[in-house]
Amino acid sequence: MQKIETKKEVLHQRAIAGQVQQAKLDAAVEAYAFRPQVEADENRVKKETESRQIRKETVLDKADAVQLFKNHGYTIDNLMKDIRYKVNACLTEAGLAGTSYGKEVVRGLAQPA
Repeated sequence: MQKIETKKEVLHQRAIAGQVQQAKLDAAVEAYAFRPQVEADENRVKKETESRQIRKETVLDKADAVQLFKNHGYTIDNLMKDIRYKVNACLTEAGLAGTSYGKEVVRGLAQPA
């Protein structure tokens, strides 16, 4: 019985805390020196922004595909070529990677050529 009362008290305190926080936010907004009044304009909201327009007009050239630094580690492409990694990822998602079954499955897979 005491647990139920405690949970009710906690929920009530959280509700009050949320109301207090909302009241503080409302008071802060009302205290702004300048609050712009903007009417809702459907056309303004739907039109293209300047940055999006620039991105659409940008054309890539060969210099954009230059690799500046060599990657000495693993890339996602290298990992996905390895069937052991794919199977281990699936086993991990299923929660079976740490089990003896999961270890045997990964051990039984062929080594990459």
